[in-house]
Amino acid sequence: LILDYRDPLTYGALAAWEDEAARQAALWWERRVLGQAARVVFASDMTRERMAELYPDLSPRFLTIPSGFDSAAPVAPPGPVVPRGRMTIAFVGSLYAHRPPDAFLQALRLVVDTHPEVAASLHVEFVGRCESARDAATRLELDAWVTATPTVPVADSRRRMRDSDVLLLLQTRDDQSDCVSGKVYEYLAAGRPILAVVTPDGANDRLLREAGVRHRIATTDRPRLAQAMVELWAQWRSGQLVTDVQPSWLDRYEMRSL
Repeated sequence: LILDYRDPLTYGALAAWEDEAARQAALWWERRVLGQAARVVFASDMTRERMAELYPDLSPRFLTIPSGFDSAAPVAPPGPVVPRGRMTIAFVGSLYAHRPPDAFLQALRLVVDTHPEVAASLHVEFVGRCESARDAATRLELDAWVTATPTVPVADSRRRMRDSDVLLLLQTRDDQSDCVSGKVYEYLAAGRPILAVVTPDGANDRLLREAGVRHRIATTDRPRLAQAMVELWAQWRSGQLVTDVQPSWLDRYEMRSL
């Protein structure tokens, strides 16, 4: 038995137990399944390390295989020409409890209120299951700057990533900070600058730091998040907005290399 254990069952987003008995039952099942597996595959070194602390006797059978990206995956052909009079920050994916848009949108509100010259040429696009972002933007009176597009085909989502100026990553649940979002690899492969709102020193932060991504910001630091948007806008305006990621580093996460 090879067990692909991507999302922890007994802590983090999935660990919402009705009572202690339910939690203990889940722990019992987890140990039983882990004990029957010849190998247990995790998508993050930090998750593997945390599980090894919980089950030290089983840790020799634990290993990490990152999600990676597929360079041969289809990309939709170019869509309608988008006017480039505004810098587009795009979130492509789904928003859950561990991906709340509130901190980012509050920082955007700060930019709008304090940097009108930036706000005049700034656009934020949420693509996917992002109803909470649309609702939050309305509450903050940001409808003029924020749009929400329903879920699109995978090939079209990859094209939208490449068409954006900056990609927004939201992964902020502290009790699951050892997990790496599969979206990170797609973002890195898109070759666009990344604005990452992530748990400091978590798995996403560690990977992006290794990649050379500079704008990695905690959800509690809204002024710094706002300043990062201003800095990215200044680079965009001067034609100097480029990705920090080196292709030679990224190649190791291509699926055929894993």
